[in-house]
Amino acid sequence: MKLDAARRARAGILRRTCALALAGVLIITGLSACGPGPKPTCSGGTEDYKGTCVPQVTAEYLACIQDRGFSSSTEVSAGVPLLRVADSTVQVAYKKSKEEDSTVSLQVVRDCLTLAEQAATPGTDRGAARQYAQQAARDIAVVRQRLPAIEVDPQGTLDCGTASIDAQVTCQVTIKSTGVTALHITGTEMTGANSGDFTADGECLGAPLDPDQACTMTIQFHPSASGERNATLVIHQNLPPPDHGTTLELTGTGKGTPPTTQTHLLTVTVHASATVGGVSSSPPGITGCRDVCTGTFDDGTDITLTATYSQGSGQVIWEGCNTTSGDTCTVHLIADRAVTARLSPILG
Repeated sequence: MKLDAARRARAGILRRTCALALAGVLIITGLSACGPGPKPTCSGGTEDYKGTCVPQVTAEYLACIQDRGFSSSTEVSAGVPLLRVADSTVQVAYKKSKEEDSTVSLQVVRDCLTLAEQAATPGTDRGAARQYAQQAARDIAVVRQRLPAIEVDPQGTLDCGTASIDAQVTCQVTIKSTGVTALHITGTEMTGANSGDFTADGECLGAPLDPDQACTMTIQFHPSASGERNATLVIHQNLPPPDHGTTLELTGTGKGTPPTTQTHLLTVTVHASATVGGVSSSPPGITGCRDVCTGTFDDGTDITLTATYSQGSGQVIWEGCNTTSGDTCTVHLIADRAVTARLSPILG
């Protein structure tokens, strides 16, 4: 009798708890006794997953990893796409695999993503499943072979903003060591259409980054023309072949008009015998001149003219140079100039 009375008392408490909960009062203790609430009515290609309508392929993927014993504690909101769920679960599986020195979690995620790719309709979901299945496969290799790994932030593209032509702004990328062993940044290179407009500092080079350590690399953007400017930063590291470097797209916008570079004309007249060669310039512009030649050079350019001989030894007499030394003549070009070279062989 006392047992029945106690049971009836507990039942009354639970009924009152459920009533309060249903009235909107948050009470944790005893809510499980109220029983599951009504399942949502899902439509439009969505499916119920623990009381939330999510896309069917997302629900099937989450059920797959759960049935195989992997729980990512992923927060699932209505309509969440597979892309976000895959990203989260791969990260959790990778962290767990490194901590346990086992690839079981990553293998579950990879296998279920492969199934999701097969089940998904063409488009974003199928691409996301393939992308993250490949990422899981790469992470499996890192854990099994105890490799270094790299992560850059931002991923994909770094926007350095807007800068005036011939001015400079900076932007930054964070490089993180995410593997099992230390990451070494061995070098960087800049490629692409406007690679000359971007330079990277060497702050991350040389010193090893232990797992979970990060460094910051600064990019200088100095546009040489207006409009959108693009390049690709290639980060080389101690990853095994056939790694070709980690890439980050760089973009920025130049504004303004580049200053007009003034140019001047250099005229070279060569008086030579039949036994001599000619006169050439550095930087290029005049090559093998034997008579009268001209070249156009930027204002302020220092030009070296050199006389060469086709037979034996010779001598040269220069006129119009800033300085001379034997077979060479130097001109500092700040206006149109004329230089004369008189070449002749030295007769024995």
